[in-house]
Amino acid sequence: MRIKKPFLFIGIILGIFLISFVSAVSTVQICQIYDDFSSETLNTSKWEEGFSRSGGAGWIDEHYLNVENQKYHTAQLSQADMGVELKSLRTIQTGETLEFDLSYNSGSGNHWGCIFWDETSTWSDGLSCVGNWNEVNSQPGIFGTYHIKGEYEENEINGEMTLPNGSIIPLTYLNIQAPYTFSFVTRTGHNGLVNIDYDNVKICSGVPLTLEERVSLLESKVENLTSRVNILETLVNTIKGYFWFMPNDIKKKILCGTLNQTGETTITNLGLNCEMVYRPLTNKYVCACRYP
Repeated sequence: MRIKKPFLFIGIILGIFLISFVSAVSTVQICQIYDDFSSETLNTSKWEEGFSRSGGAGWIDEHYLNVENQKYHTAQLSQADMGVELKSLRTIQTGETLEFDLSYNSGSGNHWGCIFWDETSTWSDGLSCVGNWNEVNSQPGIFGTYHIKGEYEENEINGEMTLPNGSIIPLTYLNIQAPYTFSFVTRTGHNGLVNIDYDNVKICSGVPLTLEERVSLLESKVENLTSRVNILETLVNTIKGYFWFMPNDIKKKILCGTLNQTGETTITNLGLNCEMVYRPLTNKYVCACRYP
């Protein structure tokens, strides 16, 4: 039974991939913490607070950097129509990715904890939220930490939200506009209570690679691919070894099936010699096997 042709094909495909890899891969994603809120006070060179775009009638009860748990904390302790916006002063570039954690600690009535992805985001578009507002729900009552990630493409966001239970849901928005400056917004309605924290804001950017770095990355991938091919070859050889212990009628089906697929006339393997023999009476070729 022939097993080398598949590996030859794999080798050709890998060769084409590796040759194109050096020219195709020119950048690598480098991620940096924008703010993990571990300082003593809110960094005003990175953030500014407001409430007008939140839609609330006034400031939410609590909005500050919590030094104790090192998070930006927001909470409304009495039912009221209030809000806060924590706006980043960093402009996001197309191709960059934003990630952060949202801790949904509690909430009731009308309440949201959201990210506005750009300057033009409104409550009807361009945002991702956790909470409940009238008949509109987003993970209502599922308290815990959410991890939200979005890649900025030309006038759109593609990303995902990881829920506290580990499941992932996709995020896509098509109506954002540059300049891309993001905001965290917590809002309550007339009957709303909420406790939400924001943390671990990270921005990933594509950094150009030098030719030497690209070659080094290529060598690493070649080593990894070679290891995988060796494992696959070992597995195939192990499976092949089991074939020797199969009944002869099964071996015959395997070898004759190989001849039918390849169009060849003879094959010797698994302790049998099989060939395609022409039968004049039936005007057909049949596969006959015997011990060599």
